[in-house]
Amino acid sequence: MKIKSNEDNWQKKKILNAKNHQVKAFKYINDSVVIKRERGRIIHLESREKLIDFASCSYLGLDLDERVIEASQHELENFGVNFAIARTRLRVKSFVILEDLLQKIFCDSFVTLFSSLHLTHLGFIPLLSSGEMPSFPVKKNGVYFIVDKTAHASIQINRGLMEQFGIVLVVDFQNDKELSNAFAFAYKNEMTPISLSDSVGSMGGIVPLTHLFNLAEEYNGYVYLDDAHGTSIYGKNGCGFVLDYLNNKFPRRLILCSSLSKGFGANAAALLLPTSADKETVKQFCTPYLFSNPPALSIVNAAIKSAEIHLSDELTELQNKLWENVSYFDALVEENCVINRKLKIPIRGLLIGDEEKAIQCAEILRKNGFFVLTAMYPTVAKGRSMLRFAFAADHKKEHIFKFCSIINEFKLNTQL
Repeated sequence: MKIKSNEDNWQKKKILNAKNHQVKAFKYINDSVVIKRERGRIIHLESREKLIDFASCSYLGLDLDERVIEASQHELENFGVNFAIARTRLRVKSFVILEDLLQKIFCDSFVTLFSSLHLTHLGFIPLLSSGEMPSFPVKKNGVYFIVDKTAHASIQINRGLMEQFGIVLVVDFQNDKELSNAFAFAYKNEMTPISLSDSVGSMGGIVPLTHLFNLAEEYNGYVYLDDAHGTSIYGKNGCGFVLDYLNNKFPRRLILCSSLSKGFGANAAALLLPTSADKETVKQFCTPYLFSNPPALSIVNAAIKSAEIHLSDELTELQNKLWENVSYFDALVEENCVINRKLKIPIRGLLIGDEEKAIQCAEILRKNGFFVLTAMYPTVAKGRSMLRFAFAADHKKEHIFKFCSIINEFKLNTQL
């Protein structure tokens, strides 16, 4: 047995490289306690600060919708807060109702509900690798996982798990040649290529969907996409970035994961697959579905109400308000000042670079009444720190105007 030195411990290296600035960030700008939230993105902190939230990803404001809040209390007297039994044995009717509604939202795909996207990836990757999923057979030499270097941490953390079942290669999905070579290598070596990536990046950027699906067709592979930041804000009924791009059709080579905790305004996650046979296989053999506690009933009932709103004309109005606010911000900031400017993504970023300077800029915004996310290593590369802004349908124009005036000053002061 080969003994690994602790000096090769990747987690240890990350902690040591990030400790100085992360400790400082927790002291000055993070780890705050919220005691109250209001519509209009207002948060009240335990420190008595009152801030405008430009950090959370509730893009449509549905998490504070009175109807969604009220629905979260449905059936609690009949079933209690938590029914602690595997859904394979017994499940409350609310789970069936929600999955049926989600099937309508997500273009007649077959939906299985999980507590989080972390558990979705953890459970489905081994099942997909087995070759026993009805729609996703695997070649004799196994799976060749092609992971986008900017994929969310919930995918990246499973690289060791993937290596139990196949070979893992991390590439830049924005590099067409590099991506094509990876698919071609798998095909040449009698392996099944499976790409894994976000659709809309948590720090911005969009995956090249057309290229991915063309490669999957050419080399007999599959496309695994996390649409957490695309769900609800794009497409008919909020079907998401991917299905809107695909004209509301679910291709046979697609595995799609959607979050119900961002634009959807509730919590939990959904795994979307092309056939009922795929769904049944997940229910019978996916470890987190079999053995992890299901989402809390209050969350499921809140999601049911949100799903009903998604299936109404009201959702289009909320989407339009979101994009109107994003466009308003873009019109006020200076040219080339902001990452993703004029892209139809609800996330914007200001590249600062130095970690210490990023903390200082976040402090300035906070003193002026605004809370933003400060992304530093290991979330982003060392020396590539940024302030990330998330926009929502219920942001007020006057708050965006004041926010932009400060951002424009940052450009002058930091010489970006």
